[in-house]
Amino acid sequence: IIHLAAAFRARMLMSLFAKGMLRTKSPGAKATTHTISPSGRGTLSPLLPGGDLLSDGLAAVQEVNTLLSLLEGVSAALTDVSLRLEPLIEHAKRFASDSSDDGGSMEDARLRQTVEQLVCFGSRMQEAMPLLEGMQQLMQQARFRNACAQRAFAAREEVSEQKAECDEQVSALVQRCPKHGHATLDEKRARLAARDEAEGSLQRCTEHAERAAESVLEHRVPGTAAMLEKLCQYLCSTVGSTSTSAAAKLCPRISLQAHQFVRAGVSCC
Repeated sequence: IIHLAAAFRARMLMSLFAKGMLRTKSPGAKATTHTISPSGRGTLSPLLPGGDLLSDGLAAVQEVNTLLSLLEGVSAALTDVSLRLEPLIEHAKRFASDSSDDGGSMEDARLRQTVEQLVCFGSRMQEAMPLLEGMQQLMQQARFRNACAQRAFAAREEVSEQKAECDEQVSALVQRCPKHGHATLDEKRARLAARDEAEGSLQRCTEHAERAAESVLEHRVPGTAAMLEKLCQYLCSTVGSTSTSAAAKLCPRISLQAHQFVRAGVSCC
């Protein structure tokens, strides 16, 4: 069972890579760099090849949302198993006790041993529940981070449409046919002021959206690793030894960086 749990962990990670949910750079892709601007704010280059920062951020939001949906299903199923197992164990214990009163056959001994194993498994599930709760907490952080980015992207898109409309109005004003009358000075000033205001709003929204994209891209791989690590530790603790050191040896820490991101918390909004 222990070897199966380790194999499950390896297959889970490989499956995510195969489905593109943990994509790596292609051999010819430009290396990712992280520079510090004069203002002191870190600037993160796109982590995914073939696109700009915002499109990469949007792609990362979509794939992380897919991952969260899958993890939510696994988490709900495991929680449901834990809850449904409790009444089953109690019933099995009573059944084994009644059977032992009738005699001490080999089948009775086998039943008691099986029930003891079931009780042990249920206890391990309860003891490992904080690990599953830890994964759920990381999922909440990822959802919040994605929601911040999606709001920022939507706000920029709305302002971008307003900016395009203002540009069209100014262009129409310049190209107006003389027979339709010349635009007044006040009309020109109003159109130009509206365009300038839209440009400023678009710049601010773009900067906000880029910061949100940076946050999503920065947490994309280590955040995924941290969530899968909690899940694998839960599974290993449940099917493996109850010893903490044994579980840690079976499910080694994926990366120290993943835990650093957890401690850093969420601050994208």
